[in-house]
This record gives sequence, structure tokens and C-alpha cells, in this order.
Amino acid sequence: QRPHPEMRSACLPRHPAVAYLPFVRSMRATLCVGLILIGSTAAFATKPQISQKPHYLTLTPAQAARVGAYTPRIQYPPLARAHGMKGAGMFRLHVSLQTGHVKSLQIERSTGHSSLDTAATNTLRTWRFKPERLQEIADATARRRGELIVRVPVIYTM
Repeated sequence: QRPHPEMRSACLPRHPAVAYLPFVRSMRATLCVGLILIGSTAAFATKPQISQKPHYLTLTPAQAARVGAYTPRIQYPPLARAHGMKGAGMFRLHVSLQTGHVKSLQIERSTGHSSLDTAATNTLRTWRFKPERLQEIADATARRRGELIVRVPVIYTM
């Protein structure tokens, strides 16, 4: 025979887990609030980094001639031409805003042949720009640094 349901709950002791049920429910709420607080703290703890993207001015050789005081044409090395070497590269010039001289030069993208890269870098190092024209086109970041970064594409074709 089964005991009557009302009799059973009144007569029999409760299961131990039932006694802890309110405690478990409050722990769940506390855990959720804690996770939200930790997540929001982590989101605001790190300062957002301002992009330090370099400011470039890309000039074709023709445009550089208008801004430049001395921009000789980049010559195709005779030996490279005889061997049919072709290539296109991008060169980055760091130009002083005060003097217009090329302070340093970097090969951003090689032409694919060291002889063509050498010919381009040797010529580009001799380029001189008009400081007053550079000041006109320089942004605030370039003025603060005292130099303008000029990108020059160089293409060697047959």
C-alpha cells in the first residue's frame, strides 16, 4: 500500500537537496552578476589604442617633379635591360620638411631584381624637394615629426 501523498510529505523527512534550493538559486544570480561585472571590467580595463598608421604621400615621378627641386629620372640599368629584367617597386622616402633632402629611404616593395632596386635607390637618394611646397602638403603629424614620408612607385618595363 502506498501512503497518502499528504501524509508522505508531512511524515517523511525532506530530501537534503531541497533544503539548499534557495541557496543554490541565490548563488546562480550572484554568479551571473559577477560574470557581468568581470566582463564589463575587462572591456573597459584596456585603453583603446589609437591607430598609429603612418601618413604617406604617394607621388608619381611626374608629380614629384612639380614638388621637387631636383628629381632626376630613374635610369634603366643597361645590363638589366639587355637581360630583359622587368619589375615594379614602391620606395619610401623620408624627406626633411626644413631642407627638402631625403633623410632616409626604404624599399617598401622590391622590383624583384637587386640591380633595378639599386639603380632606383641611388637615384632617389639624390632627389631634393622644395621645402615650401612640402610645408603646404604636409599634415600636422608630418609637421610634428619634421619629415614627410613620400612613396614613389618605380616601374621598369621593356
